Amino acid sequence: MKRVLWFLGLFAVVCPALAGEGEYTGSGAALIGDLPPEENGRFDWPEHPSSARKIVGGVGFYLVKPIFGSNPAYYSSQTVTPPPGSTSYTSSGVIDFSWGAKVAPRFWLGYQASEDWTFRGQYWHFDNSSETIQLTHAADGPGALTTIGTVGVVPFTSTPLATGSPADAITIGSSLAFNVADLEAVRKGQIGCWDLQGSVGIRYVDLTQNYNASLTNAGDPNAQIAARTNLQSEHNVFHGFGPVLGGRASYPVGWGLSTYGDARGSVVFGTATQSGAQLFSGGAPQTQFFNYSSDRTIALPIGELELGVSWALQTDQCLWTVSTGFMSQVWYNAGAAAIGAGGTSVQSSAFSGNVLPVGGSLSTASNSSMYLVGWTLALGVAF
Repeated sequence: MKRVLWFLGLFAVVCPALAGEGEYTGSGAALIGDLPPEENGRFDWPEHPSSARKIVGGVGFYLVKPIFGSNPAYYSSQTVTPPPGSTSYTSSGVIDFSWGAKVAPRFWLGYQASEDWTFRGQYWHFDNSSETIQLTHAADGPGALTTIGTVGVVPFTSTPLATGSPADAITIGSSLAFNVADLEAVRKGQIGCWDLQGSVGIRYVDLTQNYNASLTNAGDPNAQIAARTNLQSEHNVFHGFGPVLGGRASYPVGWGLSTYGDARGSVVFGTATQSGAQLFSGGAPQTQFFNYSSDRTIALPIGELELGVSWALQTDQCLWTVSTGFMSQVWYNAGAAAIGAGGTSVQSSAFSGNVLPVGGSLSTASNSSMYLVGWTLALGVAF
């Protein structure tokens, strides 16, 4: 967060601004569509009486649902040995986390230096948690052996339990948070009735994905079954800077309404750190601690698309705009809570005094990208 504040402080020094429309100098409020059009069908506001330069800004939000190409929570395997004369078989699978949508606030602020050029800064933040997974791994019946394992750098495994053993209680959850801040120069133009914008700038991204899992078993002293506890915590963190390019096209349909399309792309370069730690109680020695960490330098490409409608209202001193539409983003190889950014995961090769099997390793993922889909609503003003 300190990096974001520094980044926005730099913006305040260089006075970036958001591109805005010109202003109408008449009295009262007017819909853009009420003004007489020019020959090309556009509606241009006359220059402000004091200056063509203006402050622009706005607030809004995304209602975003994250979707992962691969976002494993745990794996499960069961071997069934049927009666004599039949062949045993094993079934296994990886279960992913489930995510819901959540509101992500955003804002922008800027300064229009001329009729064609604007400098702007914008920022948005997202913070969400997956649905918590709660499992009860009980002792198997005759002829079956079931194993449940977590994933990540230092995973643990719930091995098959003997008949009469207390059940393992397993809880697994994940969280995702990121900050995105851009500083951009924007050039405006026209082709016929179309209003066009092109932008170039620099982007800062910090991305944090967490994985937490626990296992508890009360044990049974009468059956000489020891109590057991596993506490696992994993973190995937990325920080980086990179160039960002954007383009926007809008078409006025009358009465202040316009349709628009907005596309952006960036490649952010930085350091990705995957780390994990686990506290285990119930072995020999009684309490053991394991940890592991790995750093890599990667490039994180991000593509964005927004399609929607906007409505504008001109008052004596301000131009107000309201926009809403569909948004979609793809963060290529952003990883997941248990998969490192860049698409490759690491895992501790051995545990000191190892009483734990190394289970649930997903060293690579066929699709480690993160997708964001949802809806956007924003209110902007130029004055």
